[in-house]
Amino acid sequence: MISGGRLRSLLIVPTYNERDNLRSLAEKIFSASLKVDVLVVDDDSPDGTGEVGEELAGQYQHFQILHRKNDRGYGKACLEGFKRAVQQRYDYICTMDADLSHDPSELKNLLARLDEYDVVIGSRYAEGGKMEVDWSLFRRAVSRLGSAFARFMLGLSLKDCTSGYRCYKRKVLESLDLDKIGSEGYSLLMEILYLCQQKGFRIGEAPIIYVDRQRGKSKLNRRVILEALFFVLKNGLRRIVLKYS
Repeated sequence: MISGGRLRSLLIVPTYNERDNLRSLAEKIFSASLKVDVLVVDDDSPDGTGEVGEELAGQYQHFQILHRKNDRGYGKACLEGFKRAVQQRYDYICTMDADLSHDPSELKNLLARLDEYDVVIGSRYAEGGKMEVDWSLFRRAVSRLGSAFARFMLGLSLKDCTSGYRCYKRKVLESLDLDKIGSEGYSLLMEILYLCQQKGFRIGEAPIIYVDRQRGKSKLNRRVILEALFFVLKNGLRRIVLKYS
């Protein structure tokens, strides 16, 4: 499936119980005149997200849906999408949340910065970025401190390490052994950055405006937070020991 022009781009959208958001997201993506194909990777959502995806695949030429039945998780869904993107030889591979917290019109800016970088993060904390959310103090602290902690422990020179809005050149994902990546949930966001930095890829940020979801429930829970914390501690401590040994 070709998105037009010389370079082909795939936008991967992992979903679980996002029926109420998926149709609006598709409308926003395609009304933004983005030259991208869209791949929704649905984790067998019981709310009918997969069925909505099938309807949208019939409505939009550049919309695909992949149904996953086992091994649920944000990280696993992204990895499945990455494998398909590499197999289908897309030049640029992007990810976006399905809950309308990411503005599809900002994707053009992320893609443009791939002229300079191998990986571009849609950053809430870079200059010009911001968050328009009604979060609890705990949720704000998890977001801010999580990025700061990961940055310190993993040695990442980024302001936003946990944003799911990002773009990669295909060569980045081709260089990674995707089958050996252990993250099942949102810790994938940090694991990928850590691996990219180790391989010397250029990682940049583009400011975005992040808004709160209006429909549905957040997937952030204690298990997700603990998985991410364990990854950062394990790999951060290993990095520090190797650095000073």
